[in-house]
Amino acid sequence: MEIRKKLVDSSKYGTKCPYTMNPEFITVHNTYNDAPAENEIAYMIRNNNEVSFHIAVDDKEAVQGLPLERNAWACGDGMVQATESRLVWKSVIL
Repeated sequence: MEIRKKLVDSSKYGTKCPYTMNPEFITVHNTYNDAPAENEIAYMIRNNNEVSFHIAVDDKEAVQGLPLERNAWACGDGMVQATESRLVWKSVIL
């Protein structure tokens, strides 16, 4: 499956992905809803919450919302240098 890019504008980096990183891990998070990946990424980009993820995947496509070399605010441990700065977050819609 190819990953289609629909990246957040750099003007929102301060809110969505303020730190650069070299990813070392992939974390998969299940959203337990049936919204298309496109909608999940659009909602994440559109709002101003400090909540974000790199890629949303549904049964048809994968859509990337954040650059992989920037952090995401997802379900990490809150320790930017320890964990969140080394992960790529993928949300899976089931």
